[in-house]
Amino acid sequence: MHPRPVLAGIAVLVFFWLAFASPGIALAEKVFRLHVPGYDPSPDKVSLGVRVSDPATAAVLESSARLEQTPVTIFATARGAEGLYPATGLTFGVVEEPSERLFPPWKERSEAQAAVASIQRTTGVYPKYFLPSPRTNLAALADAPPRTRLVMGEQTGQREPQPGLLIVEASNLSPEQARLQLKQVLQDIDHKGLRCVPLAEL
Repeated sequence: MHPRPVLAGIAVLVFFWLAFASPGIALAEKVFRLHVPGYDPSPDKVSLGVRVSDPATAAVLESSARLEQTPVTIFATARGAEGLYPATGLTFGVVEEPSERLFPPWKERSEAQAAVASIQRTTGVYPKYFLPSPRTNLAALADAPPRTRLVMGEQTGQREPQPGLLIVEASNLSPEQARLQLKQVLQDIDHKGLRCVPLAEL
């Protein structure tokens, strides 16, 4: 067996591993100076995001975030964005529709572009961030809409909040359930002693 084909094969495998695994983000941060909010955060900071796909839930969460005076990033689909409205102190982002395919087809990418247009139309601002599905890796860079920044988030779960970008999964919740979930997460963050900051400051 010739060494060059073997080395080439290994190089291809390494490339795909870096592209589709989270360690590729570490490489991108160091080599390409690509800042990914949520990766390697400060130990005392957390930024809160919510994932929404229902317009009524989006409207309630946006109102709740304003009442709580908490810096929240709302990641919405095109449909979810229909419930948003112009608001100061909040940030908006696009959430990628879940796909079981290794390479998201053009349909998913066009849906992300539709979400951009919907968010800009209802809020008056262009979304700043892109939350991929199911995980953040270098391959997700190809799916991100223009002028959006890739983020790395962790969904709320059973354990205590950790530093980084904390995502409240509200896609399958009713508006009232989502409101209560957001309130509970804010209490957990305060109990943990973390500082809740805007995503740009993470």
